[in-house]
Amino acid sequence: MSAPAIPEAEVTRTVPQHSSPLSGYLAEQIGHILDGLVGLREGTDPIHDTRVAIRRVRSTLRVFKKLLDPDAAPVMEEELKWFAGVLGDVRDAQVQQGRLRAALDDIPELLVLGPVGSRINLDLRGIEIPARER
Repeated sequence: MSAPAIPEAEVTRTVPQHSSPLSGYLAEQIGHILDGLVGLREGTDPIHDTRVAIRRVRSTLRVFKKLLDPDAAPVMEEELKWFAGVLGDVRDAQVQQGRLRAALDDIPELLVLGPVGSRINLDLRGIEIPARER
């Protein structure tokens, strides 16, 4: 039995006129984060780019703290911190899978006992999939 299909996201973003370079920059980075959310739902892999945008927004919130809404900025910071953690778990599993597969490819076949490659894939997918579902 296959998983239920996820409805296609209908995202329409307009490019608003911004009153300052700061608001324009934040809007651009938040747009990248939203694109990443859509990509995750559609099964593409925008994790790296999404994490970069999250880091940029979090840094901007800290640097320009005095210019931003003192009630909204900390809430946004906490949400972005949580989301970055979720994506970090997924990305860590992907990176480790690549490294372990490369290391396995360097070992002579005679020295590899059992389905090590399959085990690497299954074990790390077992970490990645629940992290994606958070």
